[in-house]
Formats: sequence, structure tokens, C-alpha cells
Amino acid sequence: MEANLIDRDVAEDYFGCSDWEILAKETLREVPLVDAVPVVRCINCKYKGVLWRETICDHPNGMLHKVKPDDFCSYGKRKEAKLFEQREGDQHGQTENLRGAGG
Repeated sequence: MEANLIDRDVAEDYFGCSDWEILAKETLREVPLVDAVPVVRCINCKYKGVLWRETICDHPNGMLHKVKPDDFCSYGKRKEAKLFEQREGDQHGQTENLRGAGG
């Protein structure tokens, strides 16, 4: 069962101060909280590897087992974003090309 999680404090900010909105806030406060923990799915994990065209978990404590993109575990760590490095490299490459073309 998939749950729709909300930030209760943010949700309360959407309500004004009319009678029914105050009642809605009170009702929202009575809804039980869940113990939600963020997870890193295998597709975004730094331990995701590929072996013989299969996606595997390459965690040091693991056994190179096959995983699906939506799987997750307690060892999951988000991959570092390399977007800045790629952009920086592209900019340097463009600069070199411009210099080469000019002279």
C-alpha cells in the first residue's frame, strides 16, 4: 500500500481562518502521523552496478545480487551529482574550440 505523505505544517498554512477552515486544521491535527524514512532507490544509488547487462548491488557488504531499479535497502547512498563537473568540462571544451578556430 502506497501512502500519500504530506508535511502537516505546510498543509495547515493553506487554510485561512473561516470556521470550516479552522475545523479542517483541527481535523488534520488528529490524523495519525506515520514514521516515514527517506530511502534511496537502486536506480539512484552509488552502489548500483552492471554485470552481464544486469543491474546489481555492488555494496561492499553485499554479494553482487541482482536488483530492480525501484528496489532499496538500508545501505543505499545517493549518487553524487556530476552535473557541475560536466558543465564545467563542456565550457572548457567550448573555449578551446573557439581559440583553435580563431588562430
